[in-house]
Amino acid sequence: MQNKTLFFKSWLWLILLLNDPFVVQSQTADFSKDVGFGVKSGVSFSSLVVSIPLQSEKGFFEPTYGLIFSYIDKKIVGIQLEVNYITKTWEENPIVDYRFKSKLNYIEIPMFTTLHFGNKLKFLVNFGPYLAILLKEQTSHNIAEASDYFPYYENRVARKGDFGMLGGAGLRYHSKFGLLQAEARYTYGFQNLYDSTTAKLDYSNMQTFGFFVSYQFSFANGH
Repeated sequence: MQNKTLFFKSWLWLILLLNDPFVVQSQTADFSKDVGFGVKSGVSFSSLVVSIPLQSEKGFFEPTYGLIFSYIDKKIVGIQLEVNYITKTWEENPIVDYRFKSKLNYIEIPMFTTLHFGNKLKFLVNFGPYLAILLKEQTSHNIAEASDYFPYYENRVARKGDFGMLGGAGLRYHSKFGLLQAEARYTYGFQNLYDSTTAKLDYSNMQTFGFFVSYQFSFANGH
């Protein structure tokens, strides 16, 4: 537990330092601020890292929509905030004849530190924490009560919230019409999705891969 606490605190301090307006003072010379606000969309592919053995697990591509805000006042460092509606769907098959399927709808709020390199066309790297609020849960299964797998599935109820880390990379193009951005991203949830005692699982962590595009109106441009 102490190691986990130290890990979380280390990430938090790193993010705060990179976002501090007094960090990287040498980068600010002859550079004006760049502020963007707009919309994003894309697809995500989710799976559950779970402690029980599975014969197979299948993820599904689901649409994602959201709002995006970026603020850049350093030559290579900025911040990016988002509010997204995201769906995470997957299916587990502990054995051939048994199936468990879950679909979770979230409001997800990522908070990124952005590193970007280039001029009008920039290569960017995003990383930071996220918070998520569960809006709706749909589950179904056909696992028999007499099966040894039944206790692992019958009492699965997802937690109402989630948190974790995200990382991604992509391209951002600065034009006179605004900011166009494309990014691939990976998300990992630190919190167990299901209560370990109730669902009899040692761990159950969500992971998601996604690809997103966004358009932002640019309110200031120093490039």
